[in-house]
Formats: sequence, C-alpha cells, structure tokens
Amino acid sequence: QRTLAVRRGSGQAGTMDLEAAAEELYAADPDDFVPARTALVGQARAAKDRPLAVAIGALKKPTRSAWLVNLLAHGGGDALGGLSRLAQKVAQAHRRVDLAELRQVSGERQRLLDDLTRRAVAAGVARGYSATEAVRSEVHGTLASAVADPAVLTEVLSGRVVRAQGYSGFGFPRGALPQPGASAGSPVGAE
Repeated sequence: QRTLAVRRGSGQAGTMDLEAAAEELYAADPDDFVPARTALVGQARAAKDRPLAVAIGALKKPTRSAWLVNLLAHGGGDALGGLSRLAQKVAQAHRRVDLAELRQVSGERQRLLDDLTRRAVAAGVARGYSATEAVRSEVHGTLASAVADPAVLTEVLSGRVVRAQGYSGFGFPRGALPQPGASAGSPVGAE
C-alpha cells in the first residue's frame, strides 16, 4: 500500500495513503479541495510516488450538496447507520412485494431523510456554509437515492459523494425487482 508523508496542521508529519488523502479531501470545504489536492499531488511527486500522485490527482471535487452528504459520513458516530438499515428494510419489502410493509417504511423513510438532511445542512452551517433550498433538495435526493440504490448507498457511506444523485421514487430499487410469478406477500423466489 502506498503511503505519503503529509504536513498536517501545526507542522506535524504523518503518513498518508490514497484512502487517507481521499478522506481528508472529501471532508474539506469544496473551496479548499483543489488547492489541497494540488498540495497532496505535489507531496506524492516529491516522494517520487507517481502512481499515488496520479490517483490523488484523479479525485473529483464534490459539489456543495455532495460535500454536505459527505460531512454526515465524516462526522463520526452512526449518523448514516439508520440509512443503511432503512435501505435493507425497503429492499426487503420490495422483494416481498409487501404493500403494508412498504407503506410503513415509507413514513420511516421520509422522517429519516428529513432528519439526515437537517443534520447535513447543520454540519455545513457549523463550517460557515448556509445551504440554498436547491442544495437542500439535492442533499435529500442523494440520501433518497442511497435508500434505493446500493451503489449510491456505498458511495454515501464512504463519504466520497462527488455529485448529487436522484431517484424518482417510482418502481423498485435496483436489485429488488420481483420475479415473474411471485405472489404479493411472499418472498421472491419462494415456491
């Protein structure tokens, strides 16, 4: 695994690999992303680690809404644990084609997404950024997509969202389509 000595804060030297560099960059304010990435690329080059420099240079700057979602993941604690658990419940309800369960998780989904959106916006305010209504809507949409799409959920949980995601709320989440012949209320594939 490639590592890199990085200057942190008050001149302390530390080691950084691609994962640590990405974590630092995606938790930073988007206005600081490009200069911080450039500095990390320079440090990797100075350490004569061209592959690491290229990998860090390839990291994409997040939009404001993506950054707010990333702050939830980087904030510590279990802020996004509920999102993961809810995604499992929703997928399970869709697989079973259980309308009663879908109605129940729908209310839970809305409450959780509203709460997480408020938390993300508050995290931005704590860092001096006041989100517009459009940015709030993108945060909410990205979190809603995470409930429906396992790939988006993985991105959100990793704290490496680059742009807003959207899910219309119609149809079944990816991977949760009922198979032909499955009856309502029975698990998919049950015979």
